[in-house]
Order: sequence, then structure tokens, then C-alpha cells
Amino acid sequence: GFTYVSVLIFFTLAVGISEEVYFRGIILKLLKDNFSVKQTIVISALVFGIGHFASILVGQSIVEVLLQIINAIVFGILAAEIVMITKSLFPVIIWHLLFDFVNHISLVAPSPSQVLLRFKNVGS
Repeated sequence: GFTYVSVLIFFTLAVGISEEVYFRGIILKLLKDNFSVKQTIVISALVFGIGHFASILVGQSIVEVLLQIINAIVFGILAAEIVMITKSLFPVIIWHLLFDFVNHISLVAPSPSQVLLRFKNVGS
């Protein structure tokens, strides 16, 4: 319903902003001062991926956690490249918000038609 979607938007926006400021803003900048561009991107993505290991604490299986880490590393590489090219966090904050939002909605409604139905019902 509306409340769930509103809370989800707030949550994904907060996570998107905080993680991007921390990982692609602060960490990427610190690494960039000491490493090559390629090394900076890879190291920051690995740090971002390892940061997602904490999801094992909420009861996810080791396979789910490993897949989440791999996903975060790939996301981190692409996000770092975008920031290096655009010199802006704004595009990756929006991408992170949308990525997390769609991911959480799809966990609640696993089929595309259910996701669309949830969005339709929010507007009603």
C-alpha cells in the first residue's frame, strides 16, 4: 500500500545517499589520491562488496550473502566509473535509489505483473 511504498522510498533514498556519499564520495576520493584510476575503482568496489557481508547477520544463507557481495562489487565498479566520468554523485544516488527500490518491491511481488499491480494500487 501507500505506507509501504512511502517508507520504502524513504529507506532507499537514505541508503542511496549515505552509501554513495561514503563509498563513492569519501572512500573513492581518498583512494584516488593514492592509487591509479583502475586500482581506485577496483578497491572501492571490493570495500563496497565486503560491506555487504553484514547481511549474514540478518539470517541470510551464505549463498545469498555471496551473491549479494558479488552484486555489490559489480554495482560498485559501475558506480565508481560513473562518478569518475561525471564527477558527480547525483547519477549514482538516483541509480542506487531505483536499484534498491525495484529490488525490494520485487521481493514482495516476485512477478512483473504483481509489481505493476502494486504500483497501480498505490495510485488508487
